[in-house]
Amino acid sequence: MKITSVVLILGSLGFIFMGLVSLLSKKMQVYFKESGVYKDSEKFMKYSGIFNLVIGSTGLILGLLDIFLLDKSRILIVLYIIMIVTVSVIQKIILKKYRNI
Repeated sequence: MKITSVVLILGSLGFIFMGLVSLLSKKMQVYFKESGVYKDSEKFMKYSGIFNLVIGSTGLILGLLDIFLLDKSRILIVLYIIMIVTVSVIQKIILKKYRNI
């Protein structure tokens, strides 16, 4: 297994873990609700989790493709970076309406 595959897959698993924590952690939802930073902390956590799961799932697919496609690692890594940046910008725009600040 190539090191790029390992990096893509481990990074993607990290995003999936963060997404699941955002969606399932009641303590974190209570913390965000009590902090007063967000207008609707439940929707904020839901959308944040969904965006992280999308990044993680796409990264897993690209990581698996990297295992099977020879000499395409650079292209897959560039696609992964572009996807992370794009989804992060969309996430920032959408989640901005839930902030009180």
